[in-house]
Amino acid sequence: MKKLAVLVILVLALSVGAYAQMFAGATYQVSFPFKETKDFISKTSWSGFGLEIRKVVAENFTLGIEMDWVKFSDDVTIGPTTERRTINSYPALLTAYYYVGNKEGFMSYIGLGAGIYYIRNKWGNLVNDNIHLGLAPELGFIYRIKPHLGLLASVKHNHAFEAGGWTHIYWTVKVGVLWRND
Repeated sequence: MKKLAVLVILVLALSVGAYAQMFAGATYQVSFPFKETKDFISKTSWSGFGLEIRKVVAENFTLGIEMDWVKFSDDVTIGPTTERRTINSYPALLTAYYYVGNKEGFMSYIGLGAGIYYIRNKWGNLVNDNIHLGLAPELGFIYRIKPHLGLLASVKHNHAFEAGGWTHIYWTVKVGVLWRND
């Protein structure tokens, strides 16, 4: 309960301030399974979506919140049978980003997300749900196309640490739009 209270306070703190510069974005995501995740499902995920908010807290530095959904699925043949396998991953991450470049044009950034991953593994009729702690380093850029609108592209490494006997690791390519209130 204490963690939920801290999260609510952080969300409120990030959403106030009429004069504070903020970013709000939506992204389409393509993800590639890696290591243990690839052992369970080897196919690329073309089903991914994310929402994020970033607040400028210092020159070239933002803190924020990101929530994503990624779905991996594959039909896996084992002996004479084929089973449908799916992984639904729902990361909820607190993020920090550092920016370099022209704020009116092209900016590159490096960042890190940390938080929880709710992950549902399904194979055949069996289901396994776990909440993982995880980290997500990210490298990307923003290209401002209008005063309040920019395009975003990045590569992110999602690592959901072991929970319930499962570890999930996957790479994500994000493309989307960011709105700025400055």
